[in-house]
Amino acid sequence: MVGADATKGELEADPRFKEDPNFILERIAPALLNRMLERIPLLLTQGINYGSSDAALRKAQEKSQHLWQFVRDLGYEAGKGERVYAKDLWSELQEWYQEAGILELEWNEKGKEKLVWNDLPNQWDKPVKAINQLYARLCEIFPKLEKHRHTERGLEPERTMGEAYYLGIKKQKSGQSEKSSSASSAPCGTRESSSALPQQNFYAEDGAEATILAQRAAEDAEAINPTLLELCNRIAKLTLSDKQKLVELLTGVPCSNPLKAFRVGD
Repeated sequence: MVGADATKGELEADPRFKEDPNFILERIAPALLNRMLERIPLLLTQGINYGSSDAALRKAQEKSQHLWQFVRDLGYEAGKGERVYAKDLWSELQEWYQEAGILELEWNEKGKEKLVWNDLPNQWDKPVKAINQLYARLCEIFPKLEKHRHTERGLEPERTMGEAYYLGIKKQKSGQSEKSSSASSAPCGTRESSSALPQQNFYAEDGAEATILAQRAAEDAEAINPTLLELCNRIAKLTLSDKQKLVELLTGVPCSNPLKAFRVGD
């Protein structure tokens, strides 16, 4: 920000971002590339921590589509498992609607049941009012859901022939649900890394000056993409001449000192 007010916690912007077109090309882009090279091995061994966004994602999902909250409350999730029959799921959904205050049952003077539907907070999120709408609505949150008909005689004799069931959705057992709950607190997409992993540095050296390009490597070869790890190793072993060519290739700017090209402030 130009003309920043420090009392408001504002920071003055570097005018070179606006006035010097070569500033980003010659200084910022190479520094960003250097930071990426530093973090690649760490990314490969530890993954990306999505834990901080889990709660926000759940809230956004349930706000836009109430069926997300339904399947989580009932313990359903995507995956292979036993058949889930449409009538059973529909019955559970109706009960859930009643508990949530979305559906109310009334009876007229003749004793006939009447369904009273209350609006959801999101006007675009409509309740499922009939069983024939259930499959299409579930596909919105479980794209791989499949609908089939019960046609096998002798299999599940309590079921009627032609009854609809779903594959691609399963209900967690109580033990699995607790395990899943504790596991969900762990960062998504992360790998377990032993504290005993050796610390390994890859350097791009030019005399006494060295830039650390990568800081960690894993013992287990399967934990690291070998192609990217090999790339880091090869960059570290380049000659000065090759480093200059690499900098020029990546930034489009001739450079006599590749180390300084990769470091802001030199």
